Amino acid sequence: MLGGRTGCADVFKRGAFAWENKASGKNLDAALKQPLSYSLALSNPPILVVCDRLTIRIHTQFTGHPSETHTL
Repeated sequence: MLGGRTGCADVFKRGAFAWENKASGKNLDAALKQPLSYSLALSNPPILVVCDRLTIRIHTQFTGHPSETHTL
């Protein structure tokens, strides 16, 4: 529960990754705000993925390495 609201990742493995699915054509930049908002509760996974069923964006943030975004 964050800010009086509950939320959850569509798929996650604590400390490993969080994946947020959206409908086709949705704004993936806006979608990324969701897993970012609860990443602390998921033990700061180094991989955040957002997907609109047409595009997959993988955001990496491994300790000691620069953050990167990979689009498929």
